[in-house]
Amino acid sequence: MKIITLLIVFLAFFALTAVPIFAYPLEMKILNNDQDVVIGSLVTYSIELTNNRNMVVPVRVSVDDSQYWIQNKYTLIDLQPESERIIEITFAPTGEKEGFFEFPISMWAFDENWIRVDDVISMDVKLKFGLEDFYVDISGGNVNINLILDSTEERTVTANFDVTDSSDKVLYTFSETVTFSGLKTIQKSIPVPDFLAGKYNVYVNVEGTNLKEKIEFEIEPVHAVAETTKRISTVLYEDVIITIENNGNLVEKNYKTFQTIPNNDWITGFVTEPSSCVVEGDNKVCGYVVPELVPGGSTMITYRLNYWMIYGQYAFIVLVIIAIVTFSFIRVTNPTITKRHAKKGEDKHSVILEIKNPFMHHLRNVIVRDWVSPLARVLHEEFEMVTPVIRKSDAGTEMIWKLGDIKPKETRIITYKIKTMVQGSLRMPRAYIRFNNKKGKKVRVFSKHLIVE
Repeated sequence: MKIITLLIVFLAFFALTAVPIFAYPLEMKILNNDQDVVIGSLVTYSIELTNNRNMVVPVRVSVDDSQYWIQNKYTLIDLQPESERIIEITFAPTGEKEGFFEFPISMWAFDENWIRVDDVISMDVKLKFGLEDFYVDISGGNVNINLILDSTEERTVTANFDVTDSSDKVLYTFSETVTFSGLKTIQKSIPVPDFLAGKYNVYVNVEGTNLKEKIEFEIEPVHAVAETTKRISTVLYEDVIITIENNGNLVEKNYKTFQTIPNNDWITGFVTEPSSCVVEGDNKVCGYVVPELVPGGSTMITYRLNYWMIYGQYAFIVLVIIAIVTFSFIRVTNPTITKRHAKKGEDKHSVILEIKNPFMHHLRNVIVRDWVSPLARVLHEEFEMVTPVIRKSDAGTEMIWKLGDIKPKETRIITYKIKTMVQGSLRMPRAYIRFNNKKGKKVRVFSKHLIVE
């Protein structure tokens, strides 16, 4: 009987002090968690505390304030029976740390430490001004450099960019000044063809701040050489123009291309000489080598098919024949003067002037002039034929013969003797004849120089 009485008393006491069925004695809920906050400003979190017991429960609330940002703290709070209470905890982020922060928060019964609940206060802390993102994307044939800035206040900033190759040699540099608040994207696009294949760096710094960043990007190698052929045709010829363009991002070395052309050198004129040609039946395949073709560069190979060259060949032969015949006829029919010599002793020579008039001309008022070097002496006493007019000077001895008219097919010979005053070879000046042709015009005909030995 006593056992039953004790059981009834215990159940009555438990009914008065225990929590409702299936409820934990204490509950804690963060009503506005995961807030964004700017350094230098305040952020407040509302915490709902619930007492599920039918009695007053003194509780303690503790927050792990590793950053020392909390402005208020709670030591001991009395929670009324089966009630809720909202408390507020205020943070004031300071310094220059930004990012995602978590602060563990705990609540437990003051007299019964085993009754405890835990949670985490979360916040995303940002600077008043900062670099949100910096990246490079390659699209649309461009290298797009993107800088995203974030500012809680309106401000004007200048961002400086340097694009370098793998050895940090600066290739491009540019600046951008912007006025903004909130998020601001600065983008610079550079055509992909301006870059060779390889790795590159992009450096950015914002003037007046400690914001500096570096990123890398890579341009994959692309071989893209295009050939186009253009033909310009006329009745007499056809020009073939092959344009070779390097649309890739690599320097093409010793690029080879081949063209099939007629196997007839007479009708194919090469403006660009091929490196080699191989005959294949009626055609020949000619190879061309481009030593170097830079990205974006182009070169041309040109040759002409001259349809009139065969006829030109025969015309050329005819013209050559006509020229030879004409030259020979003129040479045969023109008057001539020949100067030669015959040795008469150790230092004596006989000089012979032979004037020939072929069948075409009648020479009027013929005058013959000849000169003797100052290193030789004319032997006046030994003139055998017509005696000339003789003039002496420092330049030598001049002799003039007046022969009158010379008829067609007539030959005149003049001789005189000289004595050389030096040993060895002696160069004598040229002689000439002067006459009037049938039109009355004065004409001169010269001999060759004479070497007396």
